[in-house]
Amino acid sequence: MSTAPSTPISQVCIVARDAPRTARWYTDGLGMLPAGRNVFFGKLTERVQAVPSPLLLACWALDRQGFFQVEVFQYRTPTSRPLRLGWSPADWGYSMVGVHVRDFDGALERVAALGSLPHTQPVGPAGERRVCVPDPDGNLVELLESDPLEHVAPPLQRPDLGAAVRFVTVSVPDVEAFCERAERGLGLVREDLDLHALEHDRLWGLEGAERRSAVLRGGGVALEVVQYARPEGRRWPDGHRLSDLGYMNVAVGFRDTGEFDRWFATAQDAGWRPHGKPLEAGVFRVMYLDDADGFDVEILRPRRWADRLTGFSPSIPYAVAEQRVDAAPDAVWQRLSDLEAMESWSGLSVRVDRSGPPAIGTRRRLKMFGSWVTEEIVGWDPPNGYAYRLISGAPLSDHHGEVSVTADGRGSRVRWAVRFRSRLPLSGPLIATLVQHRIAHALAGLARACSEQTAKNGRLS
Repeated sequence: MSTAPSTPISQVCIVARDAPRTARWYTDGLGMLPAGRNVFFGKLTERVQAVPSPLLLACWALDRQGFFQVEVFQYRTPTSRPLRLGWSPADWGYSMVGVHVRDFDGALERVAALGSLPHTQPVGPAGERRVCVPDPDGNLVELLESDPLEHVAPPLQRPDLGAAVRFVTVSVPDVEAFCERAERGLGLVREDLDLHALEHDRLWGLEGAERRSAVLRGGGVALEVVQYARPEGRRWPDGHRLSDLGYMNVAVGFRDTGEFDRWFATAQDAGWRPHGKPLEAGVFRVMYLDDADGFDVEILRPRRWADRLTGFSPSIPYAVAEQRVDAAPDAVWQRLSDLEAMESWSGLSVRVDRSGPPAIGTRRRLKMFGSWVTEEIVGWDPPNGYAYRLISGAPLSDHHGEVSVTADGRGSRVRWAVRFRSRLPLSGPLIATLVQHRIAHALAGLARACSEQTAKNGRLS
């Protein structure tokens, strides 16, 4: 696999009938984080999208990666047309999103509760299962139990979340022509990787199909470029617009304006035609481009300070603390997994309500900010970490926490992430700041305790 740098694919965009509902499908069903919403309209939006008189609601969800979002549009005007009758994934356009989920069975249960049943039974051995499910508008989403980009993708920035988008499939008339334009003009890197075998086509209803494919990677997301010979892919129907239902496009994103401008010029040299001059809107710099066959991509430069306005920052409180510890992961886990002894290093009063070794269902009570709260263990994965949820004692809801241990050189890195919703209006950011300070303080105590134990063991030896 390639280790060459690539421009990151930072977004996949979906046009939906009900944007909030589809965004909730990704957050509540697959375990992503909500990232707010915004409204776009008027001549500036029309200049970027080449959609007449647009008025649309945008909702966002964030996965385990750092600089990637699922963007969902709902157009008030113009009216979004559905996919053509008899649409097939072989037809031209973006056709499927592949998502690696941490809990394959749990994800299937959650999306089923939201009305999405798989098209077939899962295929593959345990640990490598995959299946296709429809999102609320019937768009194909493939869930994967193993991560196909694990060895080439950048490190995850939110490993406590449940899902990471790993590929977007696009059906084209000419694989090589599309790949050449995307490599040269967008900075994507070709990978010697097969995301699918021919027998996987039955997952989306094309068993026995004949096709060619190639994989281009942009950061932690791949673009799977597919050309079907049987059935032969059809071009878009007459009058097709980007505002029609389905997957709209992908975006390559930059955090530097100079990089944006350089790749915008490079894309044009490679044959991508912009809808106009880049729009500089303060919070972002953006433009859509089409290739010779009408495939659309977005080039985007969001400003970090405005991530809350452009869907690149969570819209619910999310507190994270990390601490390097000078001890082996097994030694760190030994301390973390002793829930009753947590009081000795965390500075928190702790009571465990269940005798015996910790397990899923174990409850502990902690005194935080002067009040007792009760937590229940919902995930126990020795020696890697555990997850819990808050069940009483605080003005919070949907409270979920995860503590993980990973090797870091000759030591370890401990990460404690907490997400929740506050029942007190406007208090979420303040509570998140207090929680982050509290868990950072606790992890610093853990590091001291482990260092003292390591030093003691060294003296005894």
